[in-house]
Amino acid sequence: MRACVSIVCAVAVWSRVGIAQPAATFDVASVKPNRSGDLLIRLDTEPGGRFLAVNAPLRPLIQLAYGVEDFEIIGAPGWAGSEPFDVDARATQELPPLEGPNRGSPLLRQMLQTLLRERFSLVAHTETRESQGLALMMNRSDRRLGPRLTPSKIDCAALIAKAKPDDGPPACGFRMSPGSIVLEGVPVSQIASGLSGLLGRRIVDRTGLSGNFDLQLHWDPPARPRDGTIVPNDTGVSLFTALADQAGLKLTEAKLPGTVLVIDAVQRPTPN
Repeated sequence: MRACVSIVCAVAVWSRVGIAQPAATFDVASVKPNRSGDLLIRLDTEPGGRFLAVNAPLRPLIQLAYGVEDFEIIGAPGWAGSEPFDVDARATQELPPLEGPNRGSPLLRQMLQTLLRERFSLVAHTETRESQGLALMMNRSDRRLGPRLTPSKIDCAALIAKAKPDDGPPACGFRMSPGSIVLEGVPVSQIASGLSGLLGRRIVDRTGLSGNFDLQLHWDPPARPRDGTIVPNDTGVSLFTALADQAGLKLTEAKLPGTVLVIDAVQRPTPN
């Protein structure tokens, strides 16, 4: 199981991804297979307009390029999730850090989409589909927040917009690690977005909470032995219990329409 640092009724309405070719491209880009056997994946930007993907399979690259979760990618071949690559690409412009409420800038996404078309021969389109998902809602009828979810005086999006390339990422945003979610100065909808990737299901925010919030959410995650299997933790605090007790929130089953990215064609890249 790889760890990532710092993703039924088809409606006839769909649109081709890539018909309008984005003008933004990397100045130079290298794509090579990674045969290190490491479990750690790195996706990052560096000063000088550099984008790095280390030990990253194609699926996380597609997620970043098109702003979708892993479960929203349909039709990708098995190797797209199991064969890692190293990507070292450079742009003439500075690239914002990947942290914050919006993962990746529009410019970076356009350049990655171009790279995936040119190097992986990626052809895809979007469709709107309805599927069973989850809704993030208030846990109490009186809408009382949990003790660890509080209104914030910080606006993380504004801080990121004002930040200069040399400043580094601001001390705010959304951070998630095994058994922990930290929210600082961003909307509660970021919890739904983070949980979507964690649980592998579409999740929407139906709390009705507006504004920015701070959250310190902690639970006991399942154990992951060296063979990559997941062993449920029956003795500790579950994610769902933590949401209710610490944040005053809950997840309920819901039928949700949403956009998926359907992969029409893709090939392994030719190493350079």
